Amino acid sequence: MRVVELAHRGHHTKQLIRSKVWFQNIDKITEERIKACVACQAVDNTKRRDPIIVRDLPNTPFHSLDMDFAGPFPNGKYIFIIIDEYSRFPIAEIVDSTSFEQIQPILEKTFALMGIPKMVLQLPKLWIPLALNKYNQS
Repeated sequence: MRVVELAHRGHHTKQLIRSKVWFQNIDKITEERIKACVACQAVDNTKRRDPIIVRDLPNTPFHSLDMDFAGPFPNGKYIFIIIDEYSRFPIAEIVDSTSFEQIQPILEKTFALMGIPKMVLQLPKLWIPLALNKYNQS
């Protein structure tokens, strides 16, 4: 529609059109035009989330773990997070870096208390070989 094309030149299409005119299917036609505009898509600040991955629940506690980092925070520190997939029990420790040397004592303490898990579902890629070699020799 010509009205949509004219309003779209300033890239404030929806609010401009709604304030000046009304016609049948105004939302649908306007949204289709915006979706077809490369410039609008480039500046779109809509946050898109990754799809949720549904996994089967493990049969026992501490069978499968997720591990990741949060940060860096303004003080330069990170939080190393371990979550048991069965119970959703979180373990969080403040660390200075994401290196394996920082994490190793936390893993040793956690594994001593809970046992060595059968599966680690997410592990920082930089130290997967170190962790697997050290803890999977059982």
